[in-house]
Amino acid sequence: MTVKTALTVSMIKAKILAIIGWFFGVPLLVVFIATLPGVKEDFDLGLTLFTLVLLSPFIYAIVCSWKIKARIKRYKLYVTLISLHDMTKAAELAGHLHKTQAFVEKDLQVMISLRYFDNALYDPKNNEIVISNKNYTEMLAQANKDAPTKEVTCQNCGGHNRIIIGKVVKCKFCGTFLE
Repeated sequence: MTVKTALTVSMIKAKILAIIGWFFGVPLLVVFIATLPGVKEDFDLGLTLFTLVLLSPFIYAIVCSWKIKARIKRYKLYVTLISLHDMTKAAELAGHLHKTQAFVEKDLQVMISLRYFDNALYDPKNNEIVISNKNYTEMLAQANKDAPTKEVTCQNCGGHNRIIIGKVVKCKFCGTFLE
C-alpha cells in the first residue's frame, strides 16, 4: 500500500465515521434531551439511560473521526519539519508541536505502522524517525558531483527533496515519483 493510499483510506474512514456518528447521533441526542427531567413531565430514568447508551457509540465514532483527521494533519506537519528543518528527533518534534516526547514517539510509530511514511522506521535507541530511500541515496552517490540539482516539493505529502535535474526519483517521505 502506498502512502497516498494509506492517507486516502484513513480520510475515507474518518468521513464514514463522522457521517455515521452525526447521522444517528443527532436524532438520538434530541431524544436524550427530550427525556431529561424538566423537559418531560413524566421523567423515566430507564428511558434516559437507554437513550444515553444508544448515543454513546455514535459519539465515539465522531471522536474517532476527529482523531484520524488530527493525525493526518500532524503527519503533514511532521513531513514539513523533517524535510525543511531536518528535525528527526522526537524531542525536537515534541517541542515544536507542544506535545510530550512520549506522545510524538507513539504517534510516529502509529503512522509508520499505518504506512503514512514510506521507507521509515522509528529508532527507540536514538529517539528519532529514520527515513531512508535506498534508490535516492544510491543515485546521489553515483551522480556527478557537478550535476545540477534542485529542490522540489512533493505534490502528495508536501515533503521537500533535493533531486538531480532530469532524473526521476521517489520522494524520500512517501515514495511518490518526482522529477
